[in-house]
Amino acid sequence: MKEETLRFAQDDRHLYNFIFPVHINAQKNFMKKKTQNRQKQKAAPGLSWGFRSLDRHTAGLLPSQMTVFAAHPGVGKTAFALNVAEKLALEQNIPVGMVSLEMTRKQLLVRMACSHARIDLLQLYLGKGSEKAREKFTNALGVIEKAPLHIFETPRISLPDLQTEARRLKSRFQIRLLIIDFLQLMSAEGLPPCKDRPEELMRIAQGIQLLAGELQLPVLLLQRLDHPEEKVTCAQKTIHSREAKAIEKEADVICRLTPNDAYEEQQRKAMEPITAEVMIVKNRNGPVGRAKLKFLPKNTRFEDV
Repeated sequence: MKEETLRFAQDDRHLYNFIFPVHINAQKNFMKKKTQNRQKQKAAPGLSWGFRSLDRHTAGLLPSQMTVFAAHPGVGKTAFALNVAEKLALEQNIPVGMVSLEMTRKQLLVRMACSHARIDLLQLYLGKGSEKAREKFTNALGVIEKAPLHIFETPRISLPDLQTEARRLKSRFQIRLLIIDFLQLMSAEGLPPCKDRPEELMRIAQGIQLLAGELQLPVLLLQRLDHPEEKVTCAQKTIHSREAKAIEKEADVICRLTPNDAYEEQQRKAMEPITAEVMIVKNRNGPVGRAKLKFLPKNTRFEDV
């Protein structure tokens, strides 16, 4: 497995023709702002989520702990994880490693650039962005390129391979947070024989929990929940329930991004900011609770309310 470098293919001119030399003044202004933010930030036991309400409930992302962030498909779990990585790597210069099984490195970087620059992702893909949007996108890419963000993309990975990659990221880049997107796409290769998929996921989650302890860093593990509108049989529901329980047993903290009808309807329209709710349903560091965030669909960005 070989880490790719930050390069954009020449044949993607319809999207990446926005890339121009990064303005030096923009870089200086960003570094000044990053230093100011770091000075203002209050110390916390763990790494800050970048969201005050979540930090208050969990004391941040703590070393040696596995935090599960679960959501239905298309609700925003990857966007949320990218926002956490952005706030740590770009704004605080904290090394972050991410293993992506669902999206490519290129897709993730474009999303992060749009979030950081607060520009419309869809308009970017359609090539309808203004000159100002192009400049902001270009500047954001330059900032990301200099940030200690290390993304490893693979369509399939086993627990032993994940452990090897995580150790490499820790040894080479001294990462302080590992993000995995997402659990159900991991393979069972290298595991002892298991009777079914729930047991495989339980063993994988156990291995990731042990990995967090070994490397003494927090692990943010994304989990896909079944969409409430999906039609499944009773047998499938039983399997999915067992999968969830197996994962929950191993996690130190479990957060669920809980959609509702209004949330999903607004998200489909992708017009106005949406109030999203993160439920802390398990917390070994304190009580459970709820945290409210604001979601900006155009920018795929979460913010404090």
